[in-house]
Amino acid sequence: MDDGPQNLQREEVPVVKQKTPSDKTLQLLYTYAPAIESQNLAYGSKLVCLFSMTCSHCQEVYADLVAMKASGKLPSLYLVNYGTEYEQNYFFSQAGNVKSPHTRTEEFSDFKRMLEGKTYPRILYVKDGEIMKEWDVDTYEKEGFMKYYGIEKLEKKNEGGLQLELGGDSPW
Repeated sequence: MDDGPQNLQREEVPVVKQKTPSDKTLQLLYTYAPAIESQNLAYGSKLVCLFSMTCSHCQEVYADLVAMKASGKLPSLYLVNYGTEYEQNYFFSQAGNVKSPHTRTEEFSDFKRMLEGKTYPRILYVKDGEIMKEWDVDTYEKEGFMKYYGIEKLEKKNEGGLQLELGGDSPW
């Protein structure tokens, strides 16, 4: 007498994991900025910033981030920079000569792929391998960004660039 289907073997169906937008974005970063692997984005919290070295918005946002970093509330920063070495040196000088961990590309087509149709500066908040939030030139607003990270006020930031001393005999 047959008691039913208990003797039937089940065929295992492979589970296909759909790629999330985070997976796709991170894969682009790993492909076109392979040095980012050193940041181990699968663990912890990090801000990945895509900056063009000649973009004034990028320079301003980086100076903001450097000032916010002093609060101790921002995750680690990692920059993916587009531009020449000379442009990158100038970029860092505008933020008070602060150099966060970074990689640089001179290939605009690679940089555009990593932007994924978004504008720069592009900032990705990555937590344990998933993009939790992102900002670009259209959505970044310093006060809102500070509020997101619980930063109430900034210490006076070093403006970088040309510094003039007032006083003395200078006509300037």
